[in-house]
Amino acid sequence: MAKHGGWAGKVLRIDLSTGRISTEDTAEKYKDVLGGTGLGYKVLWEEVAAGTKPFDPANKIVFGTGPLAGTGAPCNGRTAITTLWPTCWPKPLVASGHMGGQFAAELKYAGYDGIIIEGKADRPVYVSIMDKKVEIEDARHLWGQGIRRTTVELSQQFGPEVCVAAIGQAGENLIPMSVVMNAYSHSAGGVGAVMGSKNLKAIAVHGTGSVKIAGKKEEWEKLVKLHLS
Repeated sequence: MAKHGGWAGKVLRIDLSTGRISTEDTAEKYKDVLGGTGLGYKVLWEEVAAGTKPFDPANKIVFGTGPLAGTGAPCNGRTAITTLWPTCWPKPLVASGHMGGQFAAELKYAGYDGIIIEGKADRPVYVSIMDKKVEIEDARHLWGQGIRRTTVELSQQFGPEVCVAAIGQAGENLIPMSVVMNAYSHSAGGVGAVMGSKNLKAIAVHGTGSVKIAGKKEEWEKLVKLHLS
């Protein structure tokens, strides 16, 4: 994947109904779209049938990053969360919520350019992504807790460097404008209820890898410093 600067190389797919976890090659499947929003729209267009409703298990929610995420470029830390929005009327439409913070960078450092969440868990769960170790964990002890409490508990469990994207009570109760929030303050509106409909309380991610760029390191650092000056 080194020839495709800025990409980690894999997209993670998690089926909450079956517990199956798999990966796809980013360049092989998503080379014609650029960035996290494009990735999300491609998945929704190709995989979610017309007539699907936002809270149906057949709906999917995609956490996507762009090639600049995790590179040190100014304003690089955006995560696009794409799904069928429950706020659209009279018919649901595909849209994206965008959050800042460290989630995008940590996901890239773990080796993934995006996460595709599908299906519905039979109980409250959260997903932990620690580099290549990806697990679906029981979250019944977190259900009913707010975003801050959930973030604190998972940060205590996995360490201070983990980035937690969580929903609160509003998302659990399918409030249409509820948010997904990471690092206590970086939120994406309109998508929290879709996570709640899937019984997905949070995603905790930490990576120890890096993002490779195609250009020369010295020239990249010079460009970043120019933008920061």
